Amino acid sequence: MNYNDKIYTKMPGYDAEGIRDFFHKAIPLKTLVITCPDPRASGAADAVAREFGQTAWPGQIIRDEKGTKIGSTSEVAIQITTGGRAADALRSITSLNYLIGLENVVVVHHTWCGLTSWTPETLIHIHKKEFGGDITHAHDHATMSISNFDESLRYDVDLIRNVPGTPKHLNIYGYVYDTDEDKLIKVIEDRGKLSSVVV
Repeated sequence: MNYNDKIYTKMPGYDAEGIRDFFHKAIPLKTLVITCPDPRASGAADAVAREFGQTAWPGQIIRDEKGTKIGSTSEVAIQITTGGRAADALRSITSLNYLIGLENVVVVHHTWCGLTSWTPETLIHIHKKEFGGDITHAHDHATMSISNFDESLRYDVDLIRNVPGTPKHLNIYGYVYDTDEDKLIKVIEDRGKLSSVVV
């Protein structure tokens, strides 16, 4: 079988709602954790799973009678973005909510993060000097570095809450992960609201 044959929309009798129902049942995700690729912060997603009393990623893989992987027990998914900044995760929030349904989005910034070692102006200057490109208008300056965890988490939580792709029912949290202590510190809790949309 060609790998392109393993695309759901190419399958005979493709049914978008049926595939969506399958994912809702096969992968019981409840929480998306946005965290940094820094290995020192690798325990952040597991810490969130413990905090929420949920099964950590990747959980146990579930197979059918033929041995095909058809699901997982994981209730927590991980989105890796530099510094754990939310701007790069917005599409994933929309996609995962459509496909699986989410209850929570948790933004985790961590101590001693590389994004705390420069300002946006520094990054713009060094990028131009070393690589010849002007990124002055390429990115939102508020997401290019971290100078205060309370402010960066508030910015990211507000960003997620106010984009059209975020359903209003989602709970959004902001945490700092202390890499020295391997512990989470809750900074923001923005509870969702029940939807009044009629379909």
